[in-house]
Amino acid sequence: MPLFSLVLPTLRRPDTFQYALRTLVNQTHWDFEIVVQNNGRDKQTEDIVASFADDRIRHFWSDEVLPMSRNWELALSNARGEYITFIGDDDGLFSDACEIASALIARTRTEIVSWRPFSYYWGSHIISGRKNRLLADVHLNVAIESVNSRLQLRSFYDFKLHYSQLPMIYNSFVSRSLIDQVIKKAGTYFLGVTPDVTSGIVNAACSKQFILLNRPLSIAGLSGHSTGHNVTLSPPGWMSAEKVKVALGNINLDSRLVPTSNNLEMMLANDALLVRDLLFPDDEQINMDFRRLAQSVASAINDRPWFYQETRRAVEGLAAKHGFSISDISFPAPVDYVPPIIPGETPRGEQRTLHIIDCNAAGIDHVADAVAYIERNLLAPLDDVKNLRLLESTKSDIPFAAWQEKLLFSRKGNGVPGLEYGWGMPEAWGTWSINNYMLLRFSISDVEEAAFQLECCMRAFLHACHKSIDFECRSGNRVLFRKTIVESGSHAYRWDVPVSSFELKEHVELEFRVKEPCSPAELGASTDTRLLGVGLEWLRVVRLNQV
Repeated sequence: MPLFSLVLPTLRRPDTFQYALRTLVNQTHWDFEIVVQNNGRDKQTEDIVASFADDRIRHFWSDEVLPMSRNWELALSNARGEYITFIGDDDGLFSDACEIASALIARTRTEIVSWRPFSYYWGSHIISGRKNRLLADVHLNVAIESVNSRLQLRSFYDFKLHYSQLPMIYNSFVSRSLIDQVIKKAGTYFLGVTPDVTSGIVNAACSKQFILLNRPLSIAGLSGHSTGHNVTLSPPGWMSAEKVKVALGNINLDSRLVPTSNNLEMMLANDALLVRDLLFPDDEQINMDFRRLAQSVASAINDRPWFYQETRRAVEGLAAKHGFSISDISFPAPVDYVPPIIPGETPRGEQRTLHIIDCNAAGIDHVADAVAYIERNLLAPLDDVKNLRLLESTKSDIPFAAWQEKLLFSRKGNGVPGLEYGWGMPEAWGTWSINNYMLLRFSISDVEEAAFQLECCMRAFLHACHKSIDFECRSGNRVLFRKTIVESGSHAYRWDVPVSSFELKEHVELEFRVKEPCSPAELGASTDTRLLGVGLEWLRVVRLNQV
């Protein structure tokens, strides 16, 4: 039995498949097999496999074209490795992937080694402004983190965590024992119509923790063949109902949702509900927040500008079905195009840079070229895995605010787990609000006074055409602080917080509200379509007698 199975399911895509397969055979580690699952037994795919003349490649096929989940399940049944990863037929694996994973498994005995892939947009991608772009978010300080699986799962269902951050088998090596555990509970490993995403949900549900490496082991390829992008991002008429059915199978919409034309967020929610009902239906701590789902759908509305009004009606339908106010949902202004990806370098924190590479200028024609370019120019060899810094997992999703000490909302800041709703991804300086309604939670102790004071450092999103931000902080129906911010830059504000406004005096839940947030794209300032209001940098709680 090999240590690793590199599973490559494919559907009549020889133009990308050949390059994906090339990256797999180039592994520096020796103990692996490659499982090619040829959906519909394409002759060109067979010929490509034969041309490699490599006995590590095991070729399997189905005589008919199967929906994606069924084909993946069949591929999984043919894998013999102790740890398994799936590679898309337009993706690429770095040559040291198996070697690094082997060292991490030996060091930690983990069931899952996960990472965040780089992204390569092939020249055939359906959105013209994204073609021939390579995105590499590079950490120079390579480290590993032990991640609490349950907190990841709760954050995903609360829409605080993007699905790409789940330990999916598409961006992880997953142990055979964990996969067997899922199959024993659910009957199959791949559930729903988005098997990559549901694999991340079931992996998190059936593990206590996983190892996350901040140095990727693969590149996610996005080509004209990419099923997910073709179904959920294409303009009207691109994918017929019959093509969608062939690719994904029958989609049975959960009664708690509303119909849309292949909306990605709604499709993922449908599968997330399916997995929850099947694997952990009685877990009261993991429930889908439908208001946050509605905001997630609204925030991504310009990913498919052709369906703007239909998507808006779907959000209104969710509000009516689940009894929340549509006024709590912020909609970006409509745009008539998908913004292009502009090449360049952007610092994203200490020793971390996002590189966006023009593949035409760099001589990158396919994913194997992209892998070679990254290995040659951006990723140093990782020779000393056993001495990598290990970051411990967060134990709680509610941060503790010690008196006088700052909670930080920058990337990896100690206050980030308390950003409950309406916030963007943490950045090097802090976190922007991306809604008109936001929630913040934290805990305190030794509360003896009737009130304490909150000191909060914020910045506002201001522009020549957007010169002020109206901001307020509430607890329940009580307004604690209200201000019109007209100054740019970072400023600290203070206001009193009565302990009587909370159900439990150790637990603080605050509502932040911004009137009419605005996106940089609306103002012509950039292509950023997020609805920015206030940026939260840090806060601290202060006793009134210490002010």
